Amino acid sequence: MEHAVAHVSRAEKFLEAYNRYAYYYTFIERLYAYTIPKNSRILHFGCSNGFIIRSCKPSYAVGVDDSSFATFFLNSIPSASRSKFNFFSSLEDVISDTPFDYIIVSASWLKYVHDAQEVFKKIQKFCSSDTRIIIEYTYSLLPIMPQDLKHLCALTDLDIITEKRELLISVGVPLLADFLNYIIARLPIISALCLMRLYIVRQTPKIKQKEYSVSVIIPCKNEAGTIEAAVLRTPSMGTSTELILIDGNSKDSTVDVMQAMVTKYPHKNIAWFVQSAKGKKNAVEEGFACAQGEIIMILDGDITVAPEELPKFYEALASGKGECINGSRLVYPMQRGAMQPLNWFVNWTFGFMISYVIGQPIKDTLCGTKVFFKKDLKMITESKKFFGDIDPFGDFDILCGAAYCNLKILDMPVHYKSRTYGAPGIAFFKSGLQLLYMSFMVFKKLFLRR
Repeated sequence: MEHAVAHVSRAEKFLEAYNRYAYYYTFIERLYAYTIPKNSRILHFGCSNGFIIRSCKPSYAVGVDDSSFATFFLNSIPSASRSKFNFFSSLEDVISDTPFDYIIVSASWLKYVHDAQEVFKKIQKFCSSDTRIIIEYTYSLLPIMPQDLKHLCALTDLDIITEKRELLISVGVPLLADFLNYIIARLPIISALCLMRLYIVRQTPKIKQKEYSVSVIIPCKNEAGTIEAAVLRTPSMGTSTELILIDGNSKDSTVDVMQAMVTKYPHKNIAWFVQSAKGKKNAVEEGFACAQGEIIMILDGDITVAPEELPKFYEALASGKGECINGSRLVYPMQRGAMQPLNWFVNWTFGFMISYVIGQPIKDTLCGTKVFFKKDLKMITESKKFFGDIDPFGDFDILCGAAYCNLKILDMPVHYKSRTYGAPGIAFFKSGLQLLYMSFMVFKKLFLRR
């Protein structure tokens, strides 16, 4: 009886705090709403009255907390939506035949757990390889420290994708609170003072279980001199390799060469077409639409990144080491003339800025070679609704979309060669202004959550 009274008291104390500290709980709601895409399937351990679940607008959700929260949880849900929600009072009671997209482990629940390591193992029965687990840490968990959680993840085969540091002050002082929490809190060094951390993790990938089919999308504009080399030098990968050549309204004989490739190399699976609009982004997106492979690769038609490097991307993706593999030209020495010093500096600077904003390290944002699963393409594409259509190149759409969907981005060092045919089609100053604008919009959406 005393135990039940204590639990009722805990629920009532939470509701009192929820009403009293409105700024803090509104911040938490906004944080999770920006972290978890709408219409996800969510399992939340430590759901209290379900305020986090409601803010995420799930397609289906299960809340777990002690039984004193059950009435508050269910009463907070509109009657028309109750079929999409369920509540259990313990981990052992949870039943689900389908994996969840996101599993939240809140600090309010974790501090009452007897064996966190055993819990981290048990919750993985509700996971697939695409499930993301969000572990919330606050200093109310003392003596547990952040490094303890990282070790627990390693011990239970959980792989940390990113760590979000949030909240310098929890009191809603007008203007000051938002300035500190949305701008100052995540600055280097200062972020160590934050009161909360979110660890976004996934199950550590197992050894590669299968081979995949591949579509290599090769956008070409005035690349007649390199198309045949791209076709011949692209290795066969996985169960099958499809080459999709896309002409960007070239003024040289690019189209004629593409046509000739189909006839000259009938043993290769080659398709080609002329894009309907302008720009590399449009060409690549139209290539996505007709790609048949399970893995999608983008290879620039100038082959300054050698096609022979693509199998490394395939292995990194197929083995689960990463879920979006991004080429990085800024690791190995380059051929003379491959990239001008100013271009190198600008590229490195934007890589640093984007890495800081999205919370995952990316050194070379503008390398044209990117590889990911086709099944993730829909999520990445839909993220444009969040960011807006701000990217004329397509590189930011993929990287920021992958980060927004909590996919693990992995840099793949590549050797960057100088062009052997034609000239670059990039207007440096115009492109630089576009990059600045895109960086600001990404900062606004992901950093300021506005």
